[in-house]
Amino acid sequence: METEPQVEMSHSGTLLHFRKPTEKDSGNYTCSTRNDSKVVYVLIKSPLDFMDTPPLQRAIEFQQAFVIKCEVKGGIRPTITWYTSKGEVTKPKFAVLADGLAINNVTMKDAGIYICKATERYTGAMKEKNITLRVELISRFNTTEAKEKKALMEKDLKLSDQKEKGKQLIIGN
Repeated sequence: METEPQVEMSHSGTLLHFRKPTEKDSGNYTCSTRNDSKVVYVLIKSPLDFMDTPPLQRAIEFQQAFVIKCEVKGGIRPTITWYTSKGEVTKPKFAVLADGLAINNVTMKDAGIYICKATERYTGAMKEKNITLRVELISRFNTTEAKEKKALMEKDLKLSDQKEKGKQLIIGN
């Protein structure tokens, strides 16, 4: 079985053709004549794509920092911009990282759709990914003091519940 060459030159020698270019084909190529030669550097990059970027992400550490994951591969150092339905995200609440968006002091108001936009400045290629952030409040009672507060709250709830059961509801005259 014979394989086709990845790169071939035209019969006249004036055209270099890449069949299915990959990043491995990047490099210096020399065009030579009897009297002169020129070196051309060819750079081939894969198209923009997202990796390790789940479309639904959950923040469970209420009032802590959280990072929405969005990692872009391909292109030549693409520019990453983040948006919400309210527009572009701003500091100090948000910080754009290489692999995502950090949100400081997460609250329920931060839940919603975030857009991770990658733009390749040399080619103008652009790709977006919508990411839904859910903020879930999980209370943690790790300290003895917190456990005691939880027990008191539960006791108060039981007492108030029993008081409600003791009331009569009279409908009509």
